[in-house]
Amino acid sequence: MEVIEKQCALLSNYEVYKFNSECEKKVIQSGQQLNNIGNLRTIELETLNYFKNTKIAEQTDEKIINYLEKLKAYSLTKAEKLQILNVCPDKEVDLYLIIEESEERFTPEQITEMLAVIQETLIGEVQEDQEGQEGQEVQEDQEEPVW
Repeated sequence: MEVIEKQCALLSNYEVYKFNSECEKKVIQSGQQLNNIGNLRTIELETLNYFKNTKIAEQTDEKIINYLEKLKAYSLTKAEKLQILNVCPDKEVDLYLIIEESEERFTPEQITEMLAVIQETLIGEVQEDQEGQEGQEVQEDQEEPVW
């Protein structure tokens, strides 16, 4: 096999997840075992299992298109948009780490707006029960100092 182009496009985690899911469905429908490919099948299954436990599994084509449309208002690079899509940051500090020179390029309000867009389009609603539990754990830790 000869590599014609080393890198012609970057893939998002969602695209990798979607491709592996489609391959998995085809294998299940055909009932074939793909043992002759070596460790490829293992890699596919491990990748699927990893993505099932992340926010990537909840993404859809529509959500991603909506996300990209709403972020057009900001001058983000393709790499930054891809990284945000892959990581789905839910805190401002995470967003500051992804966006290069973010403090110079964007105001704190714009960062907050971008985070709201990410929350709305990619992550969805945060469950209040989890937030309440996290708050209770913090309070419990504060009551008993550990030295």
